[in-house]
Amino acid sequence: MLATADDGDTRDHREAAFWALLENTALWTGEVGDAPIRLNPDFEAMLGDPDSYRGELCRIEGRVEQVEPLLPPYEGVEAWFVRVAGDRPVLVYVDFKGREESRLEFSPGQRIEIIARFYKRYERVADGAAADQQLHAYPALVGAFPQPSIREDGISFAAIIVPLVIVLGGGFLVVIILVRRTDPARRVAKAARGLKDDSLPEGNEALPPDPAEALAILRDRAENGR
Repeated sequence: MLATADDGDTRDHREAAFWALLENTALWTGEVGDAPIRLNPDFEAMLGDPDSYRGELCRIEGRVEQVEPLLPPYEGVEAWFVRVAGDRPVLVYVDFKGREESRLEFSPGQRIEIIARFYKRYERVADGAAADQQLHAYPALVGAFPQPSIREDGISFAAIIVPLVIVLGGGFLVVIILVRRTDPARRVAKAARGLKDDSLPEGNEALPPDPAEALAILRDRAENGR
């Protein structure tokens, strides 16, 4: 059934090959297992020779540009235009059947990841290009269980936030050290603790451990010439 896909057919998904892929995604559990997946699909090659890639699993990661729910008898399926690396738009039919509540987690502008099977070369007049009436080809895939992506423009969120936390933490530690070093009460207390009874002039008593009391005694001695 999948081999009957009509590349570029104006019927879009209304054909037996599309049903075959939906029957397959209905069996998915969300776990990939050991199934071979194209992590970096060659979309140019797929458009040039779709028969050679039909049905292969691919990992799609990008920003959702447009969402279109399909009409009956395809309830629970949405057509997503996803802009992937290289600013290329890709059409992904996302099967939410039986998991309709999860559709609320996604919206245009969001970055997502999804595993999908290559369906066919889809052609349409691109938005804003109606004047030239030229058809534009898009890779079309069918998948399920989309996930929010933690990547932004090819950079992982962790790669940004972890160094930032380290820098901020280091700066905070430096501030604490400087404050402790410039605290006059701590300096007096340190000096008081370092004095020995035998290092004091005769007639002078040892300074108390309390910084405020020690500072008062030192001032009194200075004023009285002691």
